[in-house]
Amino acid sequence: EPIGDALLTHAIGLGILLSAFWSLGYAVPPSTLLTGYVVGVLLSIVSITPDGLGFVEVAVPLVFVSFGVPVPIATAAVLIWRICTFWTVLSFGGVAFRSLSVNALLKAKIDNTKSKISKSDDAQQVC
Repeated sequence: EPIGDALLTHAIGLGILLSAFWSLGYAVPPSTLLTGYVVGVLLSIVSITPDGLGFVEVAVPLVFVSFGVPVPIATAAVLIWRICTFWTVLSFGGVAFRSLSVNALLKAKIDNTKSKISKSDDAQQVC
């Protein structure tokens, strides 16, 4: 099951990269597409930044250019791909984390208020 999830994730990533090239009107050969994608994935794994931030955006267009893709097309396609696969995911994650943090703070505040109320009730019962 995890292998299937990983394969699906990479298939979607490849599809997004292919769609980025198509949206720019460029038909990239499958071998070029796969090579660029694999380099991007490897860089995202081994680089020191989260998910290869910066390294992937610089290196992958260079790979595509070395295979004959025009510089503006390669750069734009990689940026579209990274916006879809990194920045969008990061944005949703940030919003989710923020909402979880706010919910945790609200819950802690409610629990604190309840404990104060129960302490004051206990104090009133003792008197």
